[in-house]
Amino acid sequence: MSEKKEKKSFISDNIFPILIAFAVVMGFMLISSRGGGFLGGNQMIPSFGQEPVGVWTELPNEKQAEIIAGFEIELPESVCETHPNVKYLALSKTELEIQYSNNEGQIGMAVRKAGLKTKGIDFDTSGSFQKIETVDMDGVSVLFKGNNGLVEDVYWSDTEYQYAFNCKNAPITQEEAERLVKGIK
Repeated sequence: MSEKKEKKSFISDNIFPILIAFAVVMGFMLISSRGGGFLGGNQMIPSFGQEPVGVWTELPNEKQAEIIAGFEIELPESVCETHPNVKYLALSKTELEIQYSNNEGQIGMAVRKAGLKTKGIDFDTSGSFQKIETVDMDGVSVLFKGNNGLVEDVYWSDTEYQYAFNCKNAPITQEEAERLVKGIK
């Protein structure tokens, strides 16, 4: 009988530290599952020894996407009038994307802004374009890609950021593409 009292005594004497440890573990799991807390934003927990992997997060407005991305974006007043629905996406402290789609969900244009160290902001790397041209616009080299006399992909960078937009589903004229390049900052 004394053994049962010792076991009961051990559990009852240590119940408070056990509950605290359980609460800490559960709290960590809850924070990690929401993508915040110890990882500092929208990042997946990587395998041992690897860097965190960014995860695109959809946000309700441009201001919140800018906060997650860590920088602001400036767009011309009319970006893609034929595709009125706007979706805001951000990659923690890395990249920002704004997508314009029609009522059927087809993306007519997507605009990206990212830090200079970000790799792979290109939309279409297949190289299946009839025309690929680099144009100097006020000292900035802008790469235009397109088919059938219209522009579908555009890339450029300044001293802090790189930019891209894709309008493969709603190609635009060279003049319209140049207007957008001048207005996106």
